[in-house]
Amino acid sequence: MAKVVLAMRQKILQNPMKEKIQGDTGFEVLSVDDLDLVVDVCCGNKADVLLLEVANKSPGHIDEGIKIRKQLQKRCPNCKVIFLCDSKNADMGDRVVELKKAGVIDAFVYSNTSFDFLAAIIKSLVI
Repeated sequence: MAKVVLAMRQKILQNPMKEKIQGDTGFEVLSVDDLDLVVDVCCGNKADVLLLEVANKSPGHIDEGIKIRKQLQKRCPNCKVIFLCDSKNADMGDRVVELKKAGVIDAFVYSNTSFDFLAAIIKSLVI
């Protein structure tokens, strides 16, 4: 069974997102509240995908997300990374697109993306 780790800034969305992804994909979904533990949780659980919410401020600044991605590439390179970002911040969107083009991340979604589309993106990275 594939494993997905969620690291969300907006904790209110974490449980509904976890339940929806589990229900739609059948994957095991874990959540992490502390960004300092994300890499350990991903590698310790042999996660297939990390869904990481990033922003233009801490916690979860996009540069922190890039740092987490680099650590994952060293410790558990098979873990795919999806950045979730605010659709209302054009600069953030542009930066995430450039990170995807450069191969730094495997995928990205905007916060206004439907759960169904998010589940499809996760499935596409695992299957």
